[in-house]
Amino acid sequence: MRVVFLIPLLFLAATAKAQSWPDRLSSAIDAGTLGNEVTALTSELKPAVESLETPDEQLVDLATWYRFAWFFSRVELKEEVDKKCLKWLVKQPKLMRALSLAVGGSDQPDKVLNVIRALYRTDRETMEEWPELVAALAVVWDAPPNDTSEEAAARGDWAVWLYSYYTKNNDRLRYNLKEVPWQLQTYIVDLVVSQQEIAWTWQRYGKRGDVGAFYFDVAYDTDAFYQGAEKKIGDAAYTLENIQKHGGICVDQAYFATQVGRALGVPTVTIVGQGGAGEVGHAWVGFLDKRGKSMVWNLRSARYEQQLYWTGKVSDPQSRTEISESETSMLGELQNTTPIQRSKALAIVRSLDLVPPAQQVDLVLRALNLSAGDREAWLKLGDLGAAGVMSKDQTNQVAEVVKKFASKQYADLAYQVYQRMIAGKSNLEQLEQFDVIAGIFKDRPDIVASVRVEQGKLCRGLKRNDAALKAWGDVLTNHLYAGPIVLEALRLTDEMLREEKEVRRLASIYERVFSQIPRPTPSAFAQYSPYCVIGLRYSELLDDMNDRAGALRVRQRIAVFDKSVQITSPRR
Repeated sequence: MRVVFLIPLLFLAATAKAQSWPDRLSSAIDAGTLGNEVTALTSELKPAVESLETPDEQLVDLATWYRFAWFFSRVELKEEVDKKCLKWLVKQPKLMRALSLAVGGSDQPDKVLNVIRALYRTDRETMEEWPELVAALAVVWDAPPNDTSEEAAARGDWAVWLYSYYTKNNDRLRYNLKEVPWQLQTYIVDLVVSQQEIAWTWQRYGKRGDVGAFYFDVAYDTDAFYQGAEKKIGDAAYTLENIQKHGGICVDQAYFATQVGRALGVPTVTIVGQGGAGEVGHAWVGFLDKRGKSMVWNLRSARYEQQLYWTGKVSDPQSRTEISESETSMLGELQNTTPIQRSKALAIVRSLDLVPPAQQVDLVLRALNLSAGDREAWLKLGDLGAAGVMSKDQTNQVAEVVKKFASKQYADLAYQVYQRMIAGKSNLEQLEQFDVIAGIFKDRPDIVASVRVEQGKLCRGLKRNDAALKAWGDVLTNHLYAGPIVLEALRLTDEMLREEKEVRRLASIYERVFSQIPRPTPSAFAQYSPYCVIGLRYSELLDDMNDRAGALRVRQRIAVFDKSVQITSPRR
């Protein structure tokens, strides 16, 4: 009797094992047991990730199925069309891979399914030909950029229209979207202007130069910015045509250039940053630029260099969170890798939670060797260092990788990674590591200045006030072109010396810095320059010291650039 019962059980087990994962997932979708497959896939994926001998395709396939089950098991499939859509998806290998590896923690499974279902209903015959575009649309339009698009996004209408627009016009877009990774395409499909505006864009800009030049096609509305007047475009509809006709301020210029670039199929982004004074913001545009056979991000268009905008922030179209412009720039490296390299790197990074933290360092390094443009891998390195899971050998190895891939062209990201890596170390260890970092970035005075500011903070935490002042003094002596960093070093110095009641010493530092810091070019923006901000702080300190004549002389020098400055002391 026992044999009679065992035979069917063994047969069923063998049948289940022989069944392909796409078939198993399809059956699980019907049965509502997709979550159960996550455990089974974990047992196969974990050793595959850890092994150096797992074939690329096998690792990517396992990660794809695992991510699919993990992501869509969180959706309650109430409609039959949802089940049909997902069962169809598991049989589309290219699309399945791109989408499953693209979705992350910030994406909403039910809303991603909305997008995929809408496309499935109208375009399923062609979607396998455009896997990277579909993945980009899904992770961008699961969370619409504004309330007005919420309803359309819920139905997937706008994603469907964009899919049709980009696929039908691919031969005249600036980039062939069949060759652009989904990470870069997110900076294309985050397009929020109307169909009529897109038609106007092609008529006016279809054959014109680079995106950076489009920014300056919008005349600056000086009355609106400097005098508080209503913007000239205020009474007109906020369309690309009207912005170009009536003008606007930097935010309008950046919006205009960004949307025009995306309509033409160029990865384009609005960058926002603060000037050297830290008191006025500026928006400019960045875009993926062809330079010979390579493609790199041009992030310097429309910056006002005299304002010393060293870095800026970008809105990530997928997560709708702020990221540094250096994180965006690294994505250009994705163009230098093959699809299977990018997919394997993503498969590793997306599977890191399956292995202990100590093993994750080597896995991330493997991912970066496959795809140096994988932003998540770079940031993960920093997190692992901060968590204190790196051995000394691993720390040195990571440092070499960062130097090799990022310390030149992507210095800002490299510095960001280094900072995160050493955050978990003691103050003394961080001080030593910062000296190493300063040597690596000796050609970037702003980064060296940032290092000295951080070292000063560490010294103060160790009660080494003289060493702290020396570190900040290096910035105030040798790095006066470092904009916001100079102001931070001076603020920290001011704070310490006032606490120690060394006001005269502080005044001598202000006098030296104010006399040596670069003067701005006369313009309406000059009042926000470090020169004017430091001068005002210096004059206030002289007032506090009852040196009215000295305060007056400083204000007279500032008034050349800032007409709002009162020549007479307000405290008289």
